[in-house]
Amino acid sequence: MFNLEKAISDWRQQTVAAGLKSPQILRELESHLREDIEAQTRAGLDRQQAFVHAIVRLGQATSLQKEFAKTVATTRTSDNFRLVLCAVMVSLILCLCGFTFSMLGMNAGEWLVASSAVASSLFIAGFWTRAVRFFPVIQKKRKRYLVEIVLFFSGFLCSNLFCTFVLPYFERNLNDKILPAIWLWAIFPIALFLAAACGIEQAVRNQSSASHRATA
Repeated sequence: MFNLEKAISDWRQQTVAAGLKSPQILRELESHLREDIEAQTRAGLDRQQAFVHAIVRLGQATSLQKEFAKTVATTRTSDNFRLVLCAVMVSLILCLCGFTFSMLGMNAGEWLVASSAVASSLFIAGFWTRAVRFFPVIQKKRKRYLVEIVLFFSGFLCSNLFCTFVLPYFERNLNDKILPAIWLWAIFPIALFLAAACGIEQAVRNQSSASHRATA
């Protein structure tokens, strides 16, 4: 008598033996296999026929391995390209900032203040996605969009307050021009609140993707 669970277990072992050993991929493939079998049995086929047809549709393990290997290689290439591009952009920004600071005649203290402001803003821009798991998941669109809009404008508000009440205490005069090295810190609250708004939106997308994978 045909045993579906044993047949699926044997299929998993054969798939692993063929070299497809990723637990996540195996779970996804098994999920698709079971869904196909269930759909075919509802259509009138017995379990053994449904299993055979589902295996044929799913493809041989070696073919699947190649396809997933191509996908992984493509993803890695894309990630590496983005990483290199980000590194080049950050290098250009830092070089431009260094050149600008030199042309403005900043002293060592001003260099430190201005450079730390640039580095902090770049850190927020580059690593805000790491903090997405700490953001609340707001399912209601209107409420979420309202929070994001408030955060967006809060960044500019804090920057404006900083420029109005804090910045004047750090200004100095150089060749009849106001050169506040700490002015660059006015960008930080904009970057911070904008990252928070993006994080709230991304938190909802991550949960939706996780729910989709769980039901797949």
